[in-house]
Amino acid sequence: MNDNSIRIDRYLQNEMDTTERAAFEQALLPDPALQHEFNVQKLIADTAFRAGLKASFVKEMRQKQVRGRVIKYGLVIAACIVGIVVFNFRQDIFSERLTDQNRNIAGVSQQSGTPFINPPLKNIDVPFSEYSFDAEKGDTLFMPSGSIICFPASALIDASGNLIKGRVDILYREFSDPMDLFLSGIPMGYDSAGKRYNFESSGMCEITASRDHKPVFVNPGVKPEVHLSVSNKSPLHNLYFLDTVKKQWNFMGKDQITEQPLLTVRNLIKRKAPMPATAANGIPAKPVMPMQASGNHQSLRIEIQPGSFQELFAYDGLKFEVINENAYLRTDANEEWEDVKLDRGPEEGTYIVTFTNAKRKVSYKVRPVLEGKDYEAALKIFNEKNKAYELALKNRLTNEKISDSINSKNKQLQMMADNEANNRIRALIIARNKRIIEEKQRRDLAVQESEIIRTFPITNFGVWNCDQPGVPNYIPVFAKYKNSAGDELSIQYAVTIYKNYNGYMPSPVPQTVRVVPGQDNMIWGIQDSVFYYFTYKDFAAANIQRDTRSFEFIMRRAGKKISSYAEIKELAEKL
Repeated sequence: MNDNSIRIDRYLQNEMDTTERAAFEQALLPDPALQHEFNVQKLIADTAFRAGLKASFVKEMRQKQVRGRVIKYGLVIAACIVGIVVFNFRQDIFSERLTDQNRNIAGVSQQSGTPFINPPLKNIDVPFSEYSFDAEKGDTLFMPSGSIICFPASALIDASGNLIKGRVDILYREFSDPMDLFLSGIPMGYDSAGKRYNFESSGMCEITASRDHKPVFVNPGVKPEVHLSVSNKSPLHNLYFLDTVKKQWNFMGKDQITEQPLLTVRNLIKRKAPMPATAANGIPAKPVMPMQASGNHQSLRIEIQPGSFQELFAYDGLKFEVINENAYLRTDANEEWEDVKLDRGPEEGTYIVTFTNAKRKVSYKVRPVLEGKDYEAALKIFNEKNKAYELALKNRLTNEKISDSINSKNKQLQMMADNEANNRIRALIIARNKRIIEEKQRRDLAVQESEIIRTFPITNFGVWNCDQPGVPNYIPVFAKYKNSAGDELSIQYAVTIYKNYNGYMPSPVPQTVRVVPGQDNMIWGIQDSVFYYFTYKDFAAANIQRDTRSFEFIMRRAGKKISSYAEIKELAEKL
C-alpha cells in the first residue's frame, strides 16, 4: 500500500487525531489526484460495508502490499467487484456512483477551470445597488443598510492615469450574514505561514466603478472612504482585500471602529486607516529582537493568529522557549488540549501561553526563539525593521517638539476645525437616517440601524472584508445524505453554519462535514441547484459527539423551488 492509501485508510477508520485529520483535509482540497484516490477508496469501503464485508475488507486492505497506482486500483476494484457479485450487487451501480462522486469533487476543488468566485446556486446571488455621480465633483452615497461611501472630487482615474470627467456608475453590495457569504461563492479561507484559516466576518462589501461600461480606478492620491455599518465592534478583526488575480486575500491592516453615539469623534470622515504594521502612535510597531534557541530549554510550536502580534509577523519558523522550566510539567506535552492562547508577557519580549481543556488550565512564560537559518534570516529582518523604527521614533520626537512650540497658537484654530468636523459628521448621520426612514416608509421594511461604523479607505475596487481568521474547534464527520423519504442524495456542495458565528465552514469534500459537538450546528447543501438543510434542532437531536465517525443526515428540502435572493433570505431567517 502506498503512503496515500495508508493515510486515506487511517482517515476512513478515524484513526487520526484532530491535528492529523485537519492536515489531511488541507492536503486533499487542492490535489485532484488525491481526491480521486480518496473517492475510489471510500466508495470501495462503503460498498463493502453494505455487503457485510467491512471487517474482512479492511483487514485485506491493511495486509496487501500493493505497489503502483495502476496495480492498486486494478486489484482493489476487482476484489470489490467480486464481493459485489457474490452479494448480488451490480457493477454498473459501482461505475455510476464513482462517476457521480468524481464529478462532485471536481465541483468544489481548486482545479484550473473552476471559477475562483463560484456561487453555489448559479441563478441566485447577492444583488448590487446602482448609483451614479459626477466624478469631478465627487459625492457621498448613502446605503439602505446605513453604510456611507465618500467619493472626494477627482478620486477616479482611467487605465492611463487620467482623471475621469463626467458621470460614473457605481455598483455596490454588502454581505451581512452567513447566507450572503454562502450565496456569493467568495472564498472565505485565508492562508498564513502554511496554515489555513477560516474567516469570521464583521462586515464585507464589494464595490466597482465604470464609465461607459469600461472600468475606472482609484486615484492613489485621493482615495474614496467606506463607512461600513455593522454590528460587531471586535478590535481583533482585521481588514483584507480579495486579490482575484493571485486568488488570495491580502492583509491590509486595521479599519477604524467608531460607535455611532460618539458623534464628536474628530475627523471621522477624513481620517486615514493605519498601515498594516503601524502602531496607534503613528510609528511602526517596535520589532522584537530574535533570540537563538539554547537547546537546554523546553520549546513549543504555537500557531500565531495573523495580524495579532505585529512585532513577530515577519519571522518564520518561530518556536517559544519555556522560561520558568521549574514549573513546567513534561507530561503536558502529551495531554490533549482543546485551546491554546498566546498573550504578551509582563516584560518586553516575553509572552504567556495558556493551555486549556475540560479538566485543566495551565500557563507558562515563554520567549520566541529560532534555530539555524531561521535565526540568521530573522536577524537580518530585525536589523532592517529596527532601523526603520528608530528613524520613525526620532522623526516623531522632532515633530512633537515642533508641535509643542506652536500648540498654544493653534489651539483656537484646532477647536474651530474640530467643531466643523463634528458638525459635518452630524450632518452626514442626520442625512443618512432621513434616507433610511424614507426608504423604510417607501418599501415598508423594518430597518435596524447599527451603532458600529468600520471606516477604511479603498485603494482598489473589488471585495473588502473586515474579518478575523481562525479555526473553530471542529471534528470531521463522514456524511451520508438522505431526503425525508429515505432516498439517497448526492450533495454536491456542503457547508456547516455555527450559531453566532458570522461565516461558514466549507467541506473539503461533500462527504465530510466539519461540526462542533456541543454547539448549535446547521448544514446547508446543494444538489442540482436545489437547496437542502439540516437545522439546529435536527443537529441537537442527532447527539453527535467528539468520537462520532460518521452520520446519516436526513436533509430537509426547501418547500418550493427557490428562484430569487429574497426567497432564500426569507427561508434563512426561519431556520
